[in-house]
Amino acid sequence: MKSHILIFMAACAALSAIAAPRRTALKPMTPEEKEAMFAKHGGLVRPPSNGKSILIYDARGIVDTIPEDFIKKTRRTLFVPFTVKRGTIKDIDLANVVRGLKTEMTPAVILLVDKPGLPTLGIFPEDSCGYVNVALLKDSDSERYALRMQKELSRVMGFALGAYQMPQPGCSLVPISDVNELDAMKATQLSPLRNMSIYNAIASLDVKSDREVPYSLAVRQGWAPAPTNDVQKAICDRIKALKEKPKVDRVSK
Repeated sequence: MKSHILIFMAACAALSAIAAPRRTALKPMTPEEKEAMFAKHGGLVRPPSNGKSILIYDARGIVDTIPEDFIKKTRRTLFVPFTVKRGTIKDIDLANVVRGLKTEMTPAVILLVDKPGLPTLGIFPEDSCGYVNVALLKDSDSERYALRMQKELSRVMGFALGAYQMPQPGCSLVPISDVNELDAMKATQLSPLRNMSIYNAIASLDVKSDREVPYSLAVRQGWAPAPTNDVQKAICDRIKALKEKPKVDRVSK
């Protein structure tokens, strides 16, 4: 009897394995595919910008693409504008330096420095600022060094913009005590769950999201640019008609 049960279970497992659909990695849409998908909604439009952005000031004294690579990855889930500048600093008081880099147009700042003897991270959430000191992150393996930088940049940005430390899988905001623990950490970006508190902080700084949205949504929100084709004009007319339509009193008399 037991042997029959085992044979039956093995047969079911084999059939399940055959019938189970193979999981394939999702490929990012091409600009043409994205345009086709949103065509009936009037296409995609970007909100008007007030010019404000998060500043990454690179004072390491070398030129590479690490800041730009970080921005490219971060913008997959956090749609805010960044500005990258490079220069030098002389003051060793990094708190004063990073606060001094703030302007009306860059109300949040991340500073990159190479200062042996100073902490790897400096966080000043009350000023929406922070720094990453790469002195202890350097490695002969350029890929390992770049990965460490990506992780620490995401951490300093999260902490500086109001997110808090939390041992959550898939998020870079976990307790880290040394570079070995940093290397062992799998996450290289903030968890999407952390983005809400960051969005709130960014909104309080008046940094506008620059995420593209369907034209129809922009019309409903009241900031859509003037229509440039028949589809957009039809959307404007339809939504205008809905807004002007008298409301029906549903309360029975």
